[in-house]
Parts: sequence; C-alpha cells; structure tokens
Amino acid sequence: MAIDPKEFVLGFDSLWNSGNREAILEAVDDDSVVDLIPAPPPPGRGRYQGREEIAHFVDAFLPGFHVDSRGFTTAGDEIVWETDVSNDVFRSLGLDPASGTTRARLGPGGKLRQFSFTLDEASAAKLPR
Repeated sequence: MAIDPKEFVLGFDSLWNSGNREAILEAVDDDSVVDLIPAPPPPGRGRYQGREEIAHFVDAFLPGFHVDSRGFTTAGDEIVWETDVSNDVFRSLGLDPASGTTRARLGPGGKLRQFSFTLDEASAAKLPR
C-alpha cells in the first residue's frame, strides 16, 4: 500500500472532526460502502452504499461528532485501527464513546472504497435490543 495508514486515518478523522460534510463526501468513492456492525437499532441501518446513501449516513452521524483513533496497521490492502467515536446518534443510544475496530479499503485516487466500524463487546452490549 502506497499510503501511510496513520496519515490516511488521521486525515479522514480530521475531516469528520471539523464537521466538513462536503470534504468528507469528496473523500469517498462513488461506489463506496459503509458498514456498521452490529447495525444500530431502527431507524438506523447497518449498510450504506453509494454516494447518495453515504451522504445520508454523514448527515445522520456528523452532528456532535468527535473521533479519536489509534493502533494503525495494514492487513493486505486494508487499513485497520481502533476508534472511539462520540456523536449525537451514539449518545442517544447510551454510547459515549462508542469504541471498536475500524477497517477501510481505498479505491482509485486514494478515495475511500470500503469502510466498516465494528463495536467492541462492551459497546455492543449497551445497544438497545
């Protein structure tokens, strides 16, 4: 992988932490996929696919957003890191922060192609059923 995983993650985190919706959407590929594991309770969704759906994801999760990331590694063409995320959605679910493992794959031009956030056991246990 030609990109430094820490550099990519911290740059992407910076876009989210700044609240810059347009810059976030510019950093994703048109065919990107975002997975949240486990899926949040309705009306939340576990998967967002394509630019239009990812715009809805960003609009839902950006209010009150802050992320801290650490432990940047690569596994093949995948960047893997640990994340603590706070936002209005997670706070409403009793998660502040929501902690877990994040994975990303980049597409052409270094844009985000695949992104998944898997809650750790402690965070997942707090989700309403």
